[in-house]
Amino acid sequence: MMAESSDNERTLEWIERSVGRNEKRSLPLVRALTTAVYSQALTENSDKRCQFSEQSVNSRMPLLKEVVGSDEGRQLNVLFGLQSLTVHTQPGGEKQQQPNLKLSAWVHSM
Repeated sequence: MMAESSDNERTLEWIERSVGRNEKRSLPLVRALTTAVYSQALTENSDKRCQFSEQSVNSRMPLLKEVVGSDEGRQLNVLFGLQSLTVHTQPGGEKQQQPNLKLSAWVHSM
């Protein structure tokens, strides 16, 4: 769903149909959604280095805010998801360079 570049409303509807309205704010879903949003924002340039698209993440911010809300436990799971992605993007992982995820700006926008 994320790869199709669908709008946030369609993605949210898909989440509710697939996992249920009550589960859409579950911690595993928050972590998976965070990883999907930030993974989509990473691309590899011609130098085999990761590039981070802030615009891509900003376009998904309403979706993340809807799912994460103001709950500190879910916000913490956003950080866990980003930490996991960072580990996988370090040398030897799927990407070649650790991305600049701009975590503090994103967390403060919540």
